[in-house]
Amino acid sequence: MSHDETYKEATKFSPDLTVIYFSIKSVDNDLLVGEEINRLTGSDIVLVGHSASFYPEEVLKKSSKISMLALGEFDFTVLDLANGVPKEDIKGLVWKDSQNKIKFNPPREPVPGEELDRFPSLPMSTEDILSSKNIGSQAMGILH
Repeated sequence: MSHDETYKEATKFSPDLTVIYFSIKSVDNDLLVGEEINRLTGSDIVLVGHSASFYPEEVLKKSSKISMLALGEFDFTVLDLANGVPKEDIKGLVWKDSQNKIKFNPPREPVPGEELDRFPSLPMSTEDILSSKNIGSQAMGILH
């Protein structure tokens, strides 16, 4: 999916929360996509994935539009965001406050193995992901 196609789908859906699975290797591109989705939709952007645990402060400082990053296993962190839990109460979240100061919340405990079996399978194509409008209850995941 091209950037333009991604922006078109995001604009059509107009999410409150956009989840971007990013990589250190593509962080500049991933930040650009997140910033543009934020500009087009007003969506809050949260970065997730294994790369989120590397240099979280430096990654968040690279963007004035992206203010959240989930460390470690992010499933329940994102769910808390989608359900409106205050940022300061969400374990595993790194975020910017109103003065742009970066805050590190306590880490989230790893999900026990028996809990993992209860997670739904993720759709495998971008088209399936974009049509999954009921991720969490209010969030749309755009995996880039």
